[in-house]
Amino acid sequence: MNPKPLSLFKKKTDSPLQKKHSYRLSDAAFYALLSSILAVFVLYVVYFLQSQTVAGGDKTVMRMDLYHQYGPLYAELYDRLTSGESLIYSWNTGLGSSFIGNFFNYCCSPFTLLILLFGHYNIPEAIAVIILMKAAVAATTFTYFVNRVYGTRRVSIGFGLLYAFCGYFVAYSWNIMWLDAFLVFPLVMLGIVLIIRKGKPTLYIASLAYTMFTNYYMAYMVCILCVIYFLYFYFSHFNLTSKLSERAEDEQQHNGYFSELRNSRFMMAGFKFALGSFLAFMLTACALIPIYYILTGSSATNSSGAPELSAWKDYFNIFDFLANHLANLSPTIRSSGEDILPNIYCGVMTLFLVPAFIFSKKVPTKRKVLTCVMLGLFYASFSLNFLNYIWHGMHYPNDLPYRYSFAYSFLLLILAYEAFLHIREYSSRFFIGTGVGILAFIVIVQELGSKNIGKFTLMTNIVLVFAFTVILCMIADAKLKRDTISLALVCMIIAELAIANTGNYVMSQSKEAYCGDYYDFQTSTASRTTILPEPT
Repeated sequence: MNPKPLSLFKKKTDSPLQKKHSYRLSDAAFYALLSSILAVFVLYVVYFLQSQTVAGGDKTVMRMDLYHQYGPLYAELYDRLTSGESLIYSWNTGLGSSFIGNFFNYCCSPFTLLILLFGHYNIPEAIAVIILMKAAVAATTFTYFVNRVYGTRRVSIGFGLLYAFCGYFVAYSWNIMWLDAFLVFPLVMLGIVLIIRKGKPTLYIASLAYTMFTNYYMAYMVCILCVIYFLYFYFSHFNLTSKLSERAEDEQQHNGYFSELRNSRFMMAGFKFALGSFLAFMLTACALIPIYYILTGSSATNSSGAPELSAWKDYFNIFDFLANHLANLSPTIRSSGEDILPNIYCGVMTLFLVPAFIFSKKVPTKRKVLTCVMLGLFYASFSLNFLNYIWHGMHYPNDLPYRYSFAYSFLLLILAYEAFLHIREYSSRFFIGTGVGILAFIVIVQELGSKNIGKFTLMTNIVLVFAFTVILCMIADAKLKRDTISLALVCMIIAELAIANTGNYVMSQSKEAYCGDYYDFQTSTASRTTILPEPT
């Protein structure tokens, strides 16, 4: 499907004779902006229900490594920025150590500058706002992606929200240095689409460079995903022999073999893709090269976990994997135990629309086959130890497993969005049948049991499946206005995200417990530098 080209701004005139023009946001940009506003609302509701300090409570987002590692690093960065101290070396650890490694690994996101608005004592509030802003940008970028690639619809706002608050975000939102790759990932993928369709690599270079600069570790996974998505998108829409333009046969014969290469869409797109990737690396080499040498000597990066590679091993069965698509699941945080599953939730509505994509008559068979290959590749990557080892940089993660699972949610959501564009192709019976099938699966889960799922989770999903069945049937009904029902669909998505998953955000640490000794510490350290009068 080739949508009409969309620009960021759309020219608006009141009359043909008017010489001056006013400008307004295009529909794609407007929906992207609206999705960011709604994302702020959704997460603020979560903060309110969790009694977070930003919403007037006494709890903070500080937990696990954010509590005892990232938070203190942000506090030290604040002190260094406000006092003009070096960002290269620190004397606050032992006899001194490099600070630049910590900076590039944890604190170099542009969002980090927001801490300057809050002060040292209010670092927990600053981090909560940073998470809020990153969620908003993630909703914006995904909404903009689907509008640019597949066509503009109001319902794209809801899909942007589903991406911003997918299972990956619910589980790892406190791991703030990973969120930059998550939020800019749709722009990286849009850059690849623009290279293939129009030969324009600028967005790809800029977004990939941003990913590399903000977190080298996540950039490694994103680079693998870039290669996979490039091949997937290209062969889903073009052939190996596709040309950039139709040229006269005599011109091709005159210029020969090199002319054919220049007119080959695959060769030119592949060249610009490879060159753009190299340029993104060169733009961020000032960060990547120092951190590579600094972290080479780290104990965490030296331990490869190679003993687990002595034989093939799978982590879960397909039944538990499918069950983990449901809402209101306990997120996977640890790498040990019996409930190690990828965080792949991205909305109950997706469970209806992904099958619709597979059965759609308007989607070419070739694209369906390649999509199934992609889904199979993700499943194998999650389940098999060898592939999981490669995805994590030839290293087994110490907790926080499946750190690339956001890409799987991204794929499901773009499939669901494309299916929604063809929703009038289906009758109400299709969605009723799909809803009954999902409910039957939930009953089976209840009878057989599954990891991360309890009775409350099952009841929540039954209600959501019933609600989305009704709404999708109403949208499929040609007698009803799709835009009006789409608004109800977006509202239902907001309700699901704000209510069903709120309990899975852990915000149990009070600010007093985290910051209560701050002023005593300030007084103690200040007294050490005070010159006392000589005794008389």
